Amino acid sequence: TRTVVLWRPAHTGDAPLPLVVLLHGRAQTVRSWLDDGQAATTALRLIGEGRLPRCALVFPDGHAGGPERIDNARALERDLLGDVLPLVERTW
Repeated sequence: TRTVVLWRPAHTGDAPLPLVVLLHGRAQTVRSWLDDGQAATTALRLIGEGRLPRCALVFPDGHAGGPERIDNARALERDLLGDVLPLVERTW
């Protein structure tokens, strides 16, 4: 089972939105950006101020880090491009 959280501003219609991927840190969870970081509130404010285009935010569960960062970064890239983004496109 894959945990991915997607946030979209209200009344977006069917038009595709740009996608911003926010990755949590090593000790955080898939909900950290929403619960602790207030990402949705910040995005709404920035959209309202015209400083951010209407966009969707996606929060996948997973991170790259540790002593083998280069290998983890490659794994993260494969995960985002091969799993997360296709899942978002299929589902939303």
